[in-house]
Amino acid sequence: MQKKLLIILNPLAGKGISKKLINRTLKFFKDRGYMVDFYETKDQGDARKAVQRLNNDCHIIVIMGGDGTINEVLNGLRNWKTRLGIIPIGTANVLAKELKIPFDVMSACEVITQENELKLDLGKNEKGYFVLIAGVGLDATIVKDLSIRRNGNISYASYTIPIIKNLLGYKYPKLSVKVDGKLIENNAGLVFVGNTKSYGGPIEVTSYAKANDGTFDVCIVKIKSRLSILILMWNALMRTLPESKDVKYIKGKIVSITSDLRVPYQMDGDFAGYVPTIFEIIPNVAPILVPKTILY
Repeated sequence: MQKKLLIILNPLAGKGISKKLINRTLKFFKDRGYMVDFYETKDQGDARKAVQRLNNDCHIIVIMGGDGTINEVLNGLRNWKTRLGIIPIGTANVLAKELKIPFDVMSACEVITQENELKLDLGKNEKGYFVLIAGVGLDATIVKDLSIRRNGNISYASYTIPIIKNLLGYKYPKLSVKVDGKLIENNAGLVFVGNTKSYGGPIEVTSYAKANDGTFDVCIVKIKSRLSILILMWNALMRTLPESKDVKYIKGKIVSITSDLRVPYQMDGDFAGYVPTIFEIIPNVAPILVPKTILY
């Protein structure tokens, strides 16, 4: 019996490169015996809706897009037996880098046909799932500002104005952080709840995270001045943030964050809401197809 495979295509990913590759990709999977269909997204949220409409007989969902499209699929998936394949053509492709999935499209297709499965943890709160990192404070404010300005595809340059604006004028809140019921900090300025190491590009904020170890890595940052945030940003670029003087780094399964102020948070790079919120780890639930050689 033929295995059913659905390709979800984000035509904006990679500055439209996915549209040029879809015919080769369809042929690749058909030549290997899969019954192939594809769905092209038009608006934000389309990938999630497409997955929600699927029957339980779909064997593999192939995501041609970036981390945002992956997040939508994970939040729409109803049957965790359906495996996910990734063809990384987005802006950051954090998850693909973490899992050592090739950036060459045909090589990524080959990984999918090998069907080597790794079950990843997911973070969850009242708004849904995330697979990478949730951030509370400055980074979420930047993401929120970007979402207001966004018109079509984004690049790293898209973040320039929101970053400069908020570095100059942002007022750091006091965040209270509990991990597994224990108060860890009541005067944090930034909090990162990580399931993966990388935040994006060369930046790491939860450098010891593993996406299948059943725990979050929580990076809690105290902000003493605008100079200190620049130093901490440099440390994140150098991948030494967990060792910084004004940082507490802890592992846990349930993270509660509150504040007296209306502080935004983001999940997988998308503005998601305002604290208070509680993040919980859901271990070994999302089946992702990865290279056989991955050491994870």
